[in-house]
Amino acid sequence: MGHYSPLAKPSAPAEEAGLRADQVREQLGRIVASVTFRGSLRLTSFLRFVVETALAGHGNRIKAYTVAVEALGRPENFDPQDDPIVRVEAVRLRQALAHYYADVGVDDSVIIEMPRGSYVPVFGRRRVPTNVDITGVACPHRAPSTLQMTLERLAKLRRHLALLEAEIQSAARLLERSGGAL
Repeated sequence: MGHYSPLAKPSAPAEEAGLRADQVREQLGRIVASVTFRGSLRLTSFLRFVVETALAGHGNRIKAYTVAVEALGRPENFDPQDDPIVRVEAVRLRQALAHYYADVGVDDSVIIEMPRGSYVPVFGRRRVPTNVDITGVACPHRAPSTLQMTLERLAKLRRHLALLEAEIQSAARLLERSGGAL
């Protein structure tokens, strides 16, 4: 199963996605001001750096070294082979972006993503979910999107977890009543 992307068509430069730089910057502002990003200076710095660098037309400069030194405050003798900080923060950034777009940014029309295997962001407009027509009306004959299926699985897992927690609490009470004897 592939990586879900809410983008209609990924494209690196904003212009290719039919976006102006100010629209991307406005979206960047919404993202970094969100609860998802507000508490993390590293993620905010990382995202701001890669977006601004890409918008300036210097996407080819976005490498582990430049991200580490210019966005994450590492010294100039930083060696990406010895320190995985950029890879680790990139994973966290991708997860935070996915969380943002699944929650607070669910209705945002401008999407900023950082595909796996690259630190260069892609910009685009949100595509219409596969089970919703252009007017927003649900179409039961269309398959739900990967995101919708993932959210449904997550809700099911949360219900199972709640049941397991209740069983554990019940077992702990029984054990306590029996004086610890099995």
